[in-house]
Amino acid sequence: MKDRVRGMILYDNTLWSGTVAWEDDSSLDGHMKSVKDVFVDLNKKLASDSRIQISQLPVGDGLTMCMRLH
Repeated sequence: MKDRVRGMILYDNTLWSGTVAWEDDSSLDGHMKSVKDVFVDLNKKLASDSRIQISQLPVGDGLTMCMRLH
């Protein structure tokens, strides 16, 4: 099923305790680093997708709202 135009999808925890902005993640254990890398990749993919408009809210561990444009 396709999302409708102007339909919304929300992703939770997309800032992963702020670690997605850390340049030096050497203090993270293996699991935390791998999860951080997943969210960094997801955020980059969402930001580069011209089909959607995104808004990232720094609430808790981060909430990303995506609205389909066309």
